[in-house]
Amino acid sequence: MRKKIFILMFLIQIQVFAQCIAGNCKDGFGKYDFGFAVYEGNFKAGKPNGQGTMDYGGGDKFVGSFKNGQEDGDGQLFKKHIPQAVTYVNGKVKVRVVQTNIGSNAPAIEGCLQGDCYNGFGKIKFPSGNLYEGNFVYGVRNGQGKFVFASGNVLTATFKDNEPLQGSFFYFNEDTTFYGTFNDDGTPNSGDYKYPANRATVTVVNGVITNIDNPVAREAEEKAEKEKEGKICSKCGGKGMCQGAAYAQTTESYYTVNTYKSNGSLYSSSDGNVGRKTTMVKPPPTRCTQCDGTGKVFGGDQIIMSKRY
Repeated sequence: MRKKIFILMFLIQIQVFAQCIAGNCKDGFGKYDFGFAVYEGNFKAGKPNGQGTMDYGGGDKFVGSFKNGQEDGDGQLFKKHIPQAVTYVNGKVKVRVVQTNIGSNAPAIEGCLQGDCYNGFGKIKFPSGNLYEGNFVYGVRNGQGKFVFASGNVLTATFKDNEPLQGSFFYFNEDTTFYGTFNDDGTPNSGDYKYPANRATVTVVNGVITNIDNPVAREAEEKAEKEKEGKICSKCGGKGMCQGAAYAQTTESYYTVNTYKSNGSLYSSSDGNVGRKTTMVKPPPTRCTQCDGTGKVFGGDQIIMSKRY
């Protein structure tokens, strides 16, 4: 039961909320919020198809042709508001026409805080408050870099054409880190989610959960199994009966002292002389009060606090 709850919580945490916010997002012209970007344009069978604009925010967007939900064909790719003529084939850039002026002739990059944010290593801040520090090639994120989101999330990865290929994504609110590969849209693809709070690891392959390893829950289940069996009573040693402590018992006896005359006749008699005898008494065993005669105890320090998991 705990594993099912854990999976449900995990799925809620990583779920991307998406919705149609205007028009006909099934077969027509509409506007759809995918969570990672907002698309406005033509739809077919619920997917971007035809001419449209995919706006990723921060001056990044593609204006051009789409097919079956992917960029496909000619269009303009904006990187920090700088347009580039590109051709997409099945969602991948195949032809890119870029400016070649670099160095002192490189265009000014809006939000660049330090370094070379056009063709080198730089640090840039976007209007959203997000911050990127890493390598650029003609104004596009390529190579190693770190993306620090205003929300506190942190993406550290190898980038190609602005897309993370492999690295880690730290979820600030959940205190969880994903290590692995990413999809073209930047969402996790295959790898491990690490939960330091309970040392759990959730493995996903192509976005599908394939394994959950939760040491805290596993240890709790093992303790619960042992709890069902009980443990040997420490008071009676598992016998169910306890031997009482031996004690000393003293008995007294009275006897008469007679005095006789020389001729053998009784002269006097006195009473009250006492004789004492002390012996050790060992009482018979009694039912153990700790285990109630079963020889085993349940609970105690092995009670499982299930609310922790």
